[in-house]
Amino acid sequence: MMEFKVALAPLSPITANLAEIKGYCEKISAKYDNAIYGEDEIAFAKADRADLRRLRLEIDEKRKEVKKQWLVPYTTFEAQIKDILSVLDKPILLIDKQIKESEARSLQKRTEELKKHFEKINKMGEVISFERFIAGEKWLLSSYRLARALNEMNEKMEKTQADIGQLEQIIKPEFRTECLHTYSETMSVTQTLAKQTLLISEKEKQEAALGAVENPQEVQLFNDFPQTEKSVIFQCSITATPSQFAQLRAFARSLGIKIREVV
Repeated sequence: MMEFKVALAPLSPITANLAEIKGYCEKISAKYDNAIYGEDEIAFAKADRADLRRLRLEIDEKRKEVKKQWLVPYTTFEAQIKDILSVLDKPILLIDKQIKESEARSLQKRTEELKKHFEKINKMGEVISFERFIAGEKWLLSSYRLARALNEMNEKMEKTQADIGQLEQIIKPEFRTECLHTYSETMSVTQTLAKQTLLISEKEKQEAALGAVENPQEVQLFNDFPQTEKSVIFQCSITATPSQFAQLRAFARSLGIKIREVV
C-alpha cells in the first residue's frame, strides 16, 4: 500500500478569559444561594430565571462558535477522505456482487444435493419435511464437506426412523395423527409424549363433563313430567359435544319438540 502521509501541525491551546468568566458566574450564582420566593414574588422568580438562562445561553453559544471554527480543517479533510473512499467503493461493490452471486449458486447446488439424498434415504413419506430435517444443521455451509454432511444425514435419518417406530408403539391410535404432527415440527420424542399426555388429560376432562349428565338426581327430573298431552315448557342444562347436540336437535325436531336457547 502506498504510504499515507498526513501533515498535522501541533494544535495550540485555546486561550480565553475563562477564569474571569467563571468568577463572574460564581458571583452571580451566589446571589441566589438559598433563594426563596413567596407566592406574590413568582413574577420576580421568573425574571431572575430568565436572566440566568440568558447568561448561560450566551456562554454556550460562544463554545459552539469556537468548536465550529476549530473543526473547519477537519471537516475539509473528512470530505476529501470520503471522496477518496468512494473511488474504492465502486470496485468493491462490483466484486462483492459477483461473490454473492457465486455463493448463492453454490448454496442452491448444495441444497439440491442434500434434498436429493434426503429423498433417497427417507422411508417415512411426508412425516418429516426436508426443510425441518436440515434445520439447525451446518450441512449447507460451503466450508462443510459434502461427504460428511451426507453421512450425518444418514445417521440422523436412522435416529428419526427409530424415534417414529418407538412413538407408534407408545402413542394411542386415537392420538397418533396429532402426536406425529408434533414430532414432525419438533423432532423431539419428549415433546411428542408430552402432547399425548395433554390430549389424554383433555379427553378425560371432556368425558367427566359429559358423565356429569348421568347424575341420578338430574335424570330423575325427566320422570317428573305431569301426565298430560298438552305442551309444557321444561328448562334444563345440556352438556354435549357440537355433533351430539346437532343429533339431539334433529331428534327433537322429528318429534315436534321445540328447542330454543335460554339466556
